[in-house]
Amino acid sequence: MAKLIESKKIAEARFLTRQELAKRWRVGVWTIINRERDGIITPFRFTPLNVRYKESEIEQIEQAAVGAPQAKPGAGLFRRHQLLAAKKKLNNENK
Repeated sequence: MAKLIESKKIAEARFLTRQELAKRWRVGVWTIINRERDGIITPFRFTPLNVRYKESEIEQIEQAAVGAPQAKPGAGLFRRHQLLAAKKKLNNENK
C-alpha cells in the first residue's frame, strides 16, 4: 500500500528536466549534474537518460537560498555555497 501511495505522489508531482533547471538557474547542464553530485538536488531517474528534479524541492532550495549573499552578475542565479547552505538549512528544519 505504501508503494501505491508513493507512486501516486510521484505521478502528481511536477518535474523539471536538467535543461529546464539549468535555464531556470542560469547555469550549464554540467553545473546541474555537479549540484546533483554535491547532494544539493535529488535526481529522479525514470530511465538512465531520463533524469528529472522535483519542482517542489527546487522551490524549497531556492527560497532557502534567497537569504544567502548574492552571486556576481553573470555567475548564475545561485552559487554552490548558497545552495549547500540552503540544503543544510532544509535538512535541519526537517529533523
